[in-house]
Amino acid sequence: MRFLRSTLLFILPLLSGIAALFALPFLGPLVQFEHSFFVYPERFQADTIFSDARNPESFIITAAKFESSYEPSSIASYLVDEETRDILGSQDLTPTQWAYFLNHISKGEKGLIVIASPLSWPNAEEIPLRTLEHEVSQTQNLVIGLKAEFNEDKSPLPAHLESSVITREINTPLKLPEIDKIVPVPSINAPLFGISSIRGPLSEKWLEEGKVPMLVRWGKNILPTTHLASLIAAHQLKPSQVIIEPSGYLRLGESGSIIKINDEGMAIFPKGKQAAQSASFILTTPDQTASSKILLSPDSSEFDQLLSTHIPHALSQKPTSFKTYRRWSIFIEIAFLIALTLLLQTRKNWFFLLGIIVLITISVTLSHWFLLLPVLTLALTFVLLPKPLTKTKKTKISTPEEPQKGKQTSPTKKAAEKSPATKAAPKKKTDKKAAKKAAKKSARRKTKRRRGKKKR
Repeated sequence: MRFLRSTLLFILPLLSGIAALFALPFLGPLVQFEHSFFVYPERFQADTIFSDARNPESFIITAAKFESSYEPSSIASYLVDEETRDILGSQDLTPTQWAYFLNHISKGEKGLIVIASPLSWPNAEEIPLRTLEHEVSQTQNLVIGLKAEFNEDKSPLPAHLESSVITREINTPLKLPEIDKIVPVPSINAPLFGISSIRGPLSEKWLEEGKVPMLVRWGKNILPTTHLASLIAAHQLKPSQVIIEPSGYLRLGESGSIIKINDEGMAIFPKGKQAAQSASFILTTPDQTASSKILLSPDSSEFDQLLSTHIPHALSQKPTSFKTYRRWSIFIEIAFLIALTLLLQTRKNWFFLLGIIVLITISVTLSHWFLLLPVLTLALTFVLLPKPLTKTKKTKISTPEEPQKGKQTSPTKKAAEKSPATKAAPKKKTDKKAAKKAAKKSARRKTKRRRGKKKR
């Protein structure tokens, strides 16, 4: 019976730990618990390293280190000024003139093109607008900037912004700037729009603090600003490929730039503004212009005027090295549980804790993930199971004649025990027959003595 209890005390905790190993990926809250308590060195270097854990149930974390290796990029700002309009033949550029201008810019170029103008003509004819829209759809890496405002009227998302939505669900508690209206509304559709500015005093405050918004919210829809949309186009990605990390990073694809943002979706860029050249140079000397172009209008926002400085810096923020932590194979994890179960059998808690610390240290050193929940399940099962009783020493009750072992007798008692008087003393008899016999013998002796005295 004792052997059976000891066997169950080993097998049942081990089986509970193994069951937790297999069930853990399917238990969402417990998966989050594991991620919260997984400790690795890169976790404490949030300013220079971010952790990628997009599939939590797989228990794989990629620690990416990024450094700002700034390299001047071939990107410049061009202002559509009066000289440019004179060359195109109109002070107010029509959809047809914009189509011609865009076709001229995109010939043989694969660089980024940002139009910081809404391209809005309320009374334009349909054919010129469709011509421009076709040209826009054929131009690679193109972004059109829009101005927005927030009136708290809960307007639905316009159809022309559907293709620019990054996500409709976000797991991070970001307090993003909100918008619910585009002013003016663009007259054409485009693959990618960015929000150039949000009307209100907040924009001026952000500029003073050196903050640049990267994300805005329209209801439940997360949209990019012109800065982020430009980076999306430069990486040739779709908006849905932008990864919003819970740790406060924007990641452009698997190996693209990494942008640190605060809880308001703002990024910090170096201060400084590049002077804009006349867009007429694009028409007269196209070979001497930058491959990536920011086309500004006289009413472009302050944020758009900073694009030619901020975009090269953001493009330089790329990961330089990776370190991946992943689970051990299931056989090694079971072997760990067997070892810890054996340590529990010793009934010494510090043995068990020491074993856990050693296994965690070895795992992190070898870039592996030591799962805690199966170990906790194992330990809890062991604690709850009844333990076999241990043998207790039986104490011998001593009689008055026989003193207990280990007790020392006094010297007087020892002397009394050794004296001949004590040794010769007869034992008391309680038997009645023996007492009668003794009485008869003593009577016979007395009668014999009396007879002997008479004869004398």
